[in-house]
Amino acid sequence: MTPAELTTFFAASAAVAGSLVGLLFVAISLRYEAVLGASAEGANRAVAAAAFTALTNGLVLSLWALVPHLDLGYPASALALGSIWSTLRTHLTGSARRDTSTRLFIGSLLLYLFELVIGAILIAQPGEGGWVYDLAYVVVGAFAAALARSWQLLQPPPQPALTGGDPEGAPAGHERSGPIATAVRALVRSRPGAAPWWRR
Repeated sequence: MTPAELTTFFAASAAVAGSLVGLLFVAISLRYEAVLGASAEGANRAVAAAAFTALTNGLVLSLWALVPHLDLGYPASALALGSIWSTLRTHLTGSARRDTSTRLFIGSLLLYLFELVIGAILIAQPGEGGWVYDLAYVVVGAFAAALARSWQLLQPPPQPALTGGDPEGAPAGHERSGPIATAVRALVRSRPGAAPWWRR
């Protein structure tokens, strides 16, 4: 049963979660081809799925907490198990293993395991409303994880260095120069066997 002083918190967190889910969909739509397109990388899909899992967990848990005279043990345990399964399936299969955010992955697992432990305690001791305060911290942690994942999703992909010779003449292993440098090189250099540009 949710303590009366936490009702306002869970109502506000449910509203926040709904807004963040909408913002996540906007972020995905801005980079749809890179996230969900046919040529999308597994790491990008993993980041989007992890953010959606965290937001869904916080939203559904907050809504269940607003139901009067409901023991949160079973909903919290079910959400924790579903989130753990989703996180493991998303990050440990296919090309999603190349996701570089290992700390967020481990942090998410620890958060859901903590939620599972609290849910089990509430099932064993339904009248212990003090553990609901810990579920409130779980909701805050889920929002933090979702925001971190969403921010990671919006970052542009790194530009790898060239491994071969640059057709513009840049040495191998160096990144391609910008358009101004390329134009200057084109003016200064001349084709083999041709006179320099200032003598033409």
